[in-house]
Amino acid sequence: LGSTMEEAGHFSNITNTQDFWNFAMALMNRSGILKLQPWIARDIENHIKTFRLPFKYDQTDSDFDAIHIRRGDKLLDESKKEVNKYWKSRGYNHPPVNYIPFEHYLRYYVKDDCVSRGVKTINRDVYLATDDPIIVKEEIATLIKVNGTRDGTL
Repeated sequence: LGSTMEEAGHFSNITNTQDFWNFAMALMNRSGILKLQPWIARDIENHIKTFRLPFKYDQTDSDFDAIHIRRGDKLLDESKKEVNKYWKSRGYNHPPVNYIPFEHYLRYYVKDDCVSRGVKTINRDVYLATDDPIIVKEEIATLIKVNGTRDGTL
């Protein structure tokens, strides 16, 4: 199905049946094994174009990222272990909050992208999807205050 080594490693560690099938379906969708009917694909393409995103639908090298932060139902069971592991690695026996902070996701940019390229600042468009927009907006506002930016960048 054309998975990367990282994806294959993740796939081999899945124990939950529903997660297994979700991952397998995602790989099949990406590989092109499953295809939408032409008129449905056309309608989806036209709908995506209405979002006015800073890339063309057919471009593959657009410079943007998307982050999906799940905080709702996933925290009750599926992600609880990972959340506890995250906070334990930071010296907490009991997590101060039941989720991983947004700042954690942004650290990957600093560590992997900026440092490897020897730059202090990098401009990227990041699209954020979440089921908890109020808390994520508060976290972003705090990051902006801490970093001292005036233009809303992090």
